[in-house]
Amino acid sequence: MENKSQFFKYVSEGKKDKDFLKWFYENHQDGEVEKWLEEQWAIADQIPHTFSKEKVWKHIENETSDHKSSISLWIGYRNIAAILLPLLCALGILGYVLNESSNVVAPSLSHIVVPEGGRSHIVLPDQTEVWLNGGSSLTYANAFEGSERLVELKGEGFFDVTHNPKQPFLVKVEDVEIKVLGTSFNVLQDSEKGSVTSTLVEGKIAAQLPNKDEAVVLKPGQQLNFDRKRKGYWVKNVDVNLFTSWRHGRLELNAIKLSEAVKHLSKKYNKTIKIKDSEIADERLTADLSNEDLYDVLDLLEATLQLSYKEENNEIILMKK
Repeated sequence: MENKSQFFKYVSEGKKDKDFLKWFYENHQDGEVEKWLEEQWAIADQIPHTFSKEKVWKHIENETSDHKSSISLWIGYRNIAAILLPLLCALGILGYVLNESSNVVAPSLSHIVVPEGGRSHIVLPDQTEVWLNGGSSLTYANAFEGSERLVELKGEGFFDVTHNPKQPFLVKVEDVEIKVLGTSFNVLQDSEKGSVTSTLVEGKIAAQLPNKDEAVVLKPGQQLNFDRKRKGYWVKNVDVNLFTSWRHGRLELNAIKLSEAVKHLSKKYNKTIKIKDSEIADERLTADLSNEDLYDVLDLLEATLQLSYKEENNEIILMKK
C-alpha cells in the first residue's frame, strides 16, 4: 500500500503536471485512461523505482504534442469516476493530485456539459452566473480578454450577467447572437424544432438574427422566438417565471392552458406527455412544483381537472374523463 500511495507522485510530478492532466481529459472518451490506469495500477505493488516513468511520459507527450491546450469538464462521466474516485479517495491521492496540479497553466477554453435530467450552476471569470439545464453545454474563455465576452451555448441556460459596458457580453447559439451589457435572461435552443427562444427578466438584450440587418431589442417581460425553419421571428409578453424557475429546480405554472403546461411538464420530468382529447386542452392549470413525483402530479390533475391519464409506449396520454 505504501508503494501504491506513491503511484501518482511518480507519474504527475514536476513540470509535466499540465501534460498529464491534458492527456487525462482529452482521452476520457476512448477508454485510454481506464486502460492506462489499470496497467499502471497492476504494477504498483512493485518497488517504485521499477516504474517505467520515462516510458509513461513518452506515451503521454506523444498523445498531447499535437493537441490544443484545452480541458473539457464532463459532468457525470461515470466510467472515469468509477475507476478514479474510489482509488484516489481511499489512498488520499486525490488531494495530492489537486495540490500538485495547482501550478498548471489554465487552458484557453472550458467546456461544460450537463447530462439529461441534470442542472448546473457556473460562475464565469467575470463573475457572471450561469445556470445550465439538462442536455446543455457551454463553452467560454478562462479569461475574458479583448472587446467582448463571448460564450457559446447549446441547449438551455439562464444568465445573470455582470455589468461591464466596456466589454459587452455575447451569447452565441448557432447563428444567433444575443448581446447584453448587464442583465438577466434565459436562452433555449431546440435543435429538433430549429428554434431559439430568449426570455428577458431584467435589463436589455439585442438579438442579431440571420439575414436581418437590425438587431431585435427586448424589454423586461418579453420573449423572442426565432424559427429557423420558417425563417421568421416574433416577440410577445410572457410570465418570465414560467421560463426561468427551472434553475431553482421549480416549475411555476400560473393559470396557463393545459396544452402549454404539458410542454413544461414534459421537459421537467423528461417524459413525453400528450393530450388526446382537444376538449381538455384549454383547461387552466396553476401549480408550483419542485420535487414532486410525476405520477403524484398526474394524480392531482386527474382529481382537479376533468381528465384521466394512461401510459403507452413510455408516453403519458391525457384524455377526457
